[in-house]
Amino acid sequence: MPKTNSPHLKPFDEAQYLTDESAIAEYLNAAAEIGDPAVLLDAFAAVGRARGMTDLASKAGLGRESLYKALAPGAQPRYDTIFRVAQALGVGFHFAAPKAPAKRASKKSAAKKAFTAVVREEPAPQPRRGESRATAKS
Repeated sequence: MPKTNSPHLKPFDEAQYLTDESAIAEYLNAAAEIGDPAVLLDAFAAVGRARGMTDLASKAGLGRESLYKALAPGAQPRYDTIFRVAQALGVGFHFAAPKAPAKRASKKSAAKKAFTAVVREEPAPQPRRGESRATAKS
């Protein structure tokens, strides 16, 4: 749990907001999207505190001390451990392809399209007999 130096502020503990499987799933998904294993591990630890480490360890088929060690900062738990903890929490993994960013036209291509549209709409005046191109434009 984070500590604070201010006597007026209480330390924030996300575990108190993880009250049901839906909230837990959203929290773990948000942590996984960050892409940092340490953040995901910290999220699992917060969920463990919310559900009770002893109860969670029992449901996952792990010893309480083993679960604490697996979810400690800097730990590198096995996939099997994390999978069992997720099952015990009533949540699962979901894999999805990343969303492709919307293609944005470059400034150059946008300008070129605008120029092409203008040229197609208004053809350049043709010089009359005896006029040069410079005189026809004015």
